[in-house]
Amino acid sequence: MKAIRLALGIILPVLVANCYFILEAVLFSPSEYFPSLPDILGLLGLGYILFGIQSIIYSLLMEFIINPKIKASWLAVVLSGALGALSAIPLTIYFIPMGILSGIIVGTLLRIIYVKHPH
Repeated sequence: MKAIRLALGIILPVLVANCYFILEAVLFSPSEYFPSLPDILGLLGLGYILFGIQSIIYSLLMEFIINPKIKASWLAVVLSGALGALSAIPLTIYFIPMGILSGIIVGTLLRIIYVKHPH
């Protein structure tokens, strides 16, 4: 189960942030924007280029420090959101809410899996 949690912790933050980014672009774009498959794949690729290292560090911290040491699930999720915010800071302040949301969503999922299967 550890390997699955580590893989999810690496893969999901960029996927969740891309969903947020695309949804925001579709809802708030002044024109009628709907991303094509190449747009989505390009955003995913760019996301992993920009945030791949942060996602690996996030996954390792969640798996080996936060989930085993923190007993309160709410605190683990809050720390996950904080890690998401920290991951976004190197680019621009604009990405911080996306990082927080991504951290909370992925952290909640990882915490649920960890509580059910701690080893």
